[in-house]
Amino acid sequence: MGFWANKKVLVTGHTGFKGGWLSLILNSLGAKVYGISLPPENDKVFFEVTNLEKIFQKTFYEDINNFKSLESIVKNISPDLIFHLAAQPLVRESYIEPLTTLKTNIIGTANLLESVKKIENTKAIVCITSDKCYDNKEWSWPYREVDRLGGHDIYSASKAAAEIVISAYKTSFFHNKEVFISSARAGNVIGGGDWSKDRLLPDLIRSSITKKPIQIRSPNAVRPWQHVLEPLWGYTLLAKKMFQENYQGEFNFGPSANDNKNVKWVCDTCKKLDKDISFLLEEDNSLHEANFLTLDSSKASFELNWHPKMNAEDAIFDTIEWYCAWKDKKDMFNFSFSQIEKYINNELV
Repeated sequence: MGFWANKKVLVTGHTGFKGGWLSLILNSLGAKVYGISLPPENDKVFFEVTNLEKIFQKTFYEDINNFKSLESIVKNISPDLIFHLAAQPLVRESYIEPLTTLKTNIIGTANLLESVKKIENTKAIVCITSDKCYDNKEWSWPYREVDRLGGHDIYSASKAAAEIVISAYKTSFFHNKEVFISSARAGNVIGGGDWSKDRLLPDLIRSSITKKPIQIRSPNAVRPWQHVLEPLWGYTLLAKKMFQENYQGEFNFGPSANDNKNVKWVCDTCKKLDKDISFLLEEDNSLHEANFLTLDSSKASFELNWHPKMNAEDAIFDTIEWYCAWKDKKDMFNFSFSQIEKYINNELV
């Protein structure tokens, strides 16, 4: 029996893109998975097309901003480990709904940590924030976990503030308890089942479906592109180490330096795999977004033995392959599970 077998694991944000994939990974490892999240946004999201609800011991459709309900649910589950992914995850949405973004990403995180204070069983909490929590100076070298936090837009500020809240809770309330808390910061994740607004790969897939070109706002912007399975696997390694070794910290999970690609490169690569994709390169600088952002994942490499298994081409191939399978009406639960198995076994295309 492996480490995860029969562990009670709570995933907040389990109906979201990353939360759904993480829940399927944990289920494949033998964990008993519970979920707290808002209901799925539509019938196309990963959670719905994979019929993912069947893998959960129990799911709760609740807003993490509702502290009393959240506290009651966490107490009822009394999980061994928690992965906190529930968030408002979009930069441009934060310009439209700044207060909701701040409340969910900062106070929602505090609500989750507050709800665990009286739980004796919980030992490890991994809080997922973002690579955008760093004070981006648009410099050419990657950000390390010790670099300054900050944010020029509301989303980035909310993630930096969440990091500060996580650190404060660790030192204020959990320093004398057997509860270990870490934060994880990933790059620009891609993969099947993401239909978020204003994200590059979902927008390109929509252009393939509608046969209409999309506007590419920042074709020269460089991002740390990686398949969603890469950081999620890192989160599981981190949680395991936390649980077994009374360990905690802050960790970056980004791609290799060669896979920090600009937006136009990603668009061109996707079009080679799906000829129905079309796009227009039209700069739009009306809202601030970082032009250059990369991560240094040396700490995860040395302390967790985590290394990227997929290059950018692999990540894009698996992503487009997933959407093609979906368009062909394949069994998406089994297809997604097969991508997880391939990743874990490192049998890459």
